[in-house]
Amino acid sequence: FQKLLGNQNAIADYLEGVYEDIYEGKVPASDIDALVARNFLRLVATAPDNEREVRFFFWFADFFHTLDRYPEAFDAFRRGTALAGEQNLDLAVILAGFRISEGHILLHLNDLAGAKEAFIREGQAKGIGPFAKAKSLFGAGEAELIMGNLAPPLAPARFTQAYELCGNADPAGEDPDVQELRADCLRRTGAIHRVLGRLDDAGASYAEAGKIYYKGIPRGLVWLRHEQAELLRARVFASPGDSVASLLSEAAASYEEAKAASQRIRNINWYAHGLIGECELARIAHTRFNKPLPGNLDTKYTNAFEIYCQISSRWGIVQTFISQALLYHGSPEEFRDRYAITADKIEQAERFSTELGLKRELDLIKRIKAAKATVPELNPLVFF
Repeated sequence: FQKLLGNQNAIADYLEGVYEDIYEGKVPASDIDALVARNFLRLVATAPDNEREVRFFFWFADFFHTLDRYPEAFDAFRRGTALAGEQNLDLAVILAGFRISEGHILLHLNDLAGAKEAFIREGQAKGIGPFAKAKSLFGAGEAELIMGNLAPPLAPARFTQAYELCGNADPAGEDPDVQELRADCLRRTGAIHRVLGRLDDAGASYAEAGKIYYKGIPRGLVWLRHEQAELLRARVFASPGDSVASLLSEAAASYEEAKAASQRIRNINWYAHGLIGECELARIAHTRFNKPLPGNLDTKYTNAFEIYCQISSRWGIVQTFISQALLYHGSPEEFRDRYAITADKIEQAERFSTELGLKRELDLIKRIKAAKATVPELNPLVFF
């Protein structure tokens, strides 16, 4: 996919190839290809003539977002916004059909607080319908979830309200965009349950989300697979030990499938999430159940770190460093050669966590630095 960016004609060539495959009944080369083409057709190609250029920039922003090229996505989004203003077009109406938004991009530009503000601002626009309002509520709730703001009036309430608005926006349950957001609300509600230790409730929410995602929403399925893998890791951690072998195998297989699904939609960000999940599973297996560490653990840490650096994900860098610190600081005698290096990394993780406003991570870092994290920690992850 990255090769498309080096040729100004490649986007058109790519779309023509996707259209041809669909016309000839071929299986798309990637799960995401049909979605990219469908969005272009319904949001740009069939739009009113006077809106088409503006809509192209927003579609282009979503396209770059798919490629994990967030600065380029933000630039395209701002150009579309500026052009809509110059042409006196109704920006809220145009954006109503898109999932991409300023807040959505800011989440990946290391500005979680700014993303939340943008989502709230979008929800206050005049004349927006229930779906647009639901999108803004979900986005603000997602920012709060990532930052660890899980008080009932915050992320939990926003996801509930967004879910209810989806019902108002699509009573028949036939609009794929509304149904995708509905599933997203269920999935993120499951994440709250998981982080708070309510594992059965998390599983129930994930199951409900899956019923919707399996109706042809490939991106949602990728996100769900990572959530389900994290749920299995939590179950491993909570296991008394006699059933841990089968749970470990199930969790490992789940992460492997999550990574494969990420590759099918050509998303390196979520592939890196799968790598960190695998590292955390190995850490728990070793520190809690005395299982040997896999020989490729350092390679997975390195690969995840390099991907996160490539896409400038400070959140990802934080998770990589925290995972290593939990492993190496938790057993300083066993990992004497890693302790000093990891100490520097945890300082960097603390700086980034402070900048991002990551409450749970900051609390965990304090325990690590105070040598209070010698007892195995679950460290539930909230991927985005």
